[in-house]
This record gives sequence, structure tokens and C-alpha cells, in this order.
Amino acid sequence: SDGMMKYGRIPEMRKIEKTHARLHTRVRELVEMKSANNTFGVERDWEKIKRFSSEILELIAALEEKVKQQENNS
Repeated sequence: SDGMMKYGRIPEMRKIEKTHARLHTRVRELVEMKSANNTFGVERDWEKIKRFSSEILELIAALEEKVKQQENNS
């Protein structure tokens, strides 16, 4: 992705990519469970999805701060 090409050297960006991939995997599983009427699994995994989303937002904030610091040091 463009983001990886530009910011891939920053550890937070690599963590974002990994967490984002895990989020998509969970969402696919959630859709499959929903199709199978597995309400317990959907509710359980929905909490995991919310945690992944929060983690990604925290990582984006940290990445943004690092990028600003690098730009100020240039």
C-alpha cells in the first residue's frame, strides 16, 4: 500500500497493517457465523472487533505523532 511504502519503516505502521489484517479475518468469520445463525459467536467476536478497532486508532495516533516529530526534525 502507499502507506506502507511511505511509512513502513515506522514500527507503528507495521503494527497497523498486522492488526488491520486480523480485523478483516475476524470480520469474515463474523459474517460466516451470522450466516450460520451463531448469535453467541457473533456477540463474542463483535467485542474482539471493537478491540481491534480501538487498537488501530491508538496506533494511528502514535504513528501520526511520530511522523510529525520526524517532519519537525527535518
